[in-house]
Amino acid sequence: MKLLLKKYIEGNCSASEKKQIEDALTNEKISAELQYALEKLWKETTIVQAENNSKESNLVLDRIHHSINIKENKNKTNSFITRYLKYAAAAIIFITISVGAWYSGSVGLFEKEHIYTVNAPVKQSSQISLPDGTMVWLNSGSSLTYSSKYGQNTRTVKLQGEGFFDVKKDKQHPFIVAANDVKVTALGTSFNVKSHDNNDKIIVTLEEGRIKTVRGSEEKILNPGMQTIVSKEKMEVLEVDTKLYTSWHLGKIRFKDESLLNIARQLEKVYDIKIKFASDSIKNYRYRGTFDTENSIFKTLEILQLSTNIEYTIDDKQIVLIQK
Repeated sequence: MKLLLKKYIEGNCSASEKKQIEDALTNEKISAELQYALEKLWKETTIVQAENNSKESNLVLDRIHHSINIKENKNKTNSFITRYLKYAAAAIIFITISVGAWYSGSVGLFEKEHIYTVNAPVKQSSQISLPDGTMVWLNSGSSLTYSSKYGQNTRTVKLQGEGFFDVKKDKQHPFIVAANDVKVTALGTSFNVKSHDNNDKIIVTLEEGRIKTVRGSEEKILNPGMQTIVSKEKMEVLEVDTKLYTSWHLGKIRFKDESLLNIARQLEKVYDIKIKFASDSIKNYRYRGTFDTENSIFKTLEILQLSTNIEYTIDDKQIVLIQK
């Protein structure tokens, strides 16, 4: 079993071997054989000392939890499994040092960096739990990238598209979202960042807490209910109804005095469709309301028809909006 654990940690397991280890690690009745193997690796890990290396061990433990997607009950944590996962964390440090992925120095342990990317599929948002417990919702077609060094000094992620962040509080490790040349820094808060290649604006909306938005030498501090719009020319701060910008991660799209053109563009993104206008004159019609993204596009358009003088037809697999 000890050799199998080493293969698992080094990434050399077959699919069946990997499943065997992960099933054992998440099983409340952890086998005596696995228990013995973990304890054996723990004892061999002479370089891991509680006082000097607890931070590194905890970081690796976080990665174990994250990689096999363990979701512990906050009110009833299995201390037995947690204890032996800590053995596994120490074992990972020991084994990976021996193969050169980690090394020991006077200031601690350093790991070879790996980059992870999570992509939200088209027509679907995705929810992610980062190693520190921070929750991220990615909007349709968006992506999030972070390093295996996440949490060592800072908690930095790179966003392409739109994401809502519910950040775990950690004053010692600022949470940073990088979107193009803009950086948003938080310690523990909830906020939304919208950034797309085809849009020259980055929009940051704060629900709770306090954040700092930086581009070059310019920075803005936001309090709840505020929004920063970063364009090529300037950074401006507004007071907004945050639900108009953050409800998407709850499966809702909210509009308040929004043009039909902008509504159509958002529906195109949510449903991965094309919407055309029979005439330019109706593009500027204003609308307010809430759509449920679990509804079909046709149900959504029916709701739109009931409250406006707009109706739709389908032409060559495209939706065409026309005036009644």
